[in-house]
Amino acid sequence: LTGAGEVTRLEVLMRELEAEAPMPDGFILPGATPASAALDLARAVTRRAERRCVALQRSGALQNPEVGRWLNRLSLLLFVLGRYEESLAGRAAPPAKTSGPGRSN
Repeated sequence: LTGAGEVTRLEVLMRELEAEAPMPDGFILPGATPASAALDLARAVTRRAERRCVALQRSGALQNPEVGRWLNRLSLLLFVLGRYEESLAGRAAPPAKTSGPGRSN
């Protein structure tokens, strides 16, 4: 069963990795390396599962609120792992361009 202990384990691992690699200040373009691209894709799939979990909780079909918390932390951990991998490879994800003069989003 997914419980608070499993959520805490993900949080601890995330903090350890964040201490090892710089985290971006803003939005980034994913996939600076093949491995980080795979982690970013896994994060997107996890976020989709998290949204489905919320829908199931709202409908009453899922009773354990820790499942949603765990998926949320897993998504964050996958993001951190992607940045950690890029750090090990000596690469950084480029910042995403934001809208402004001469740019269209």
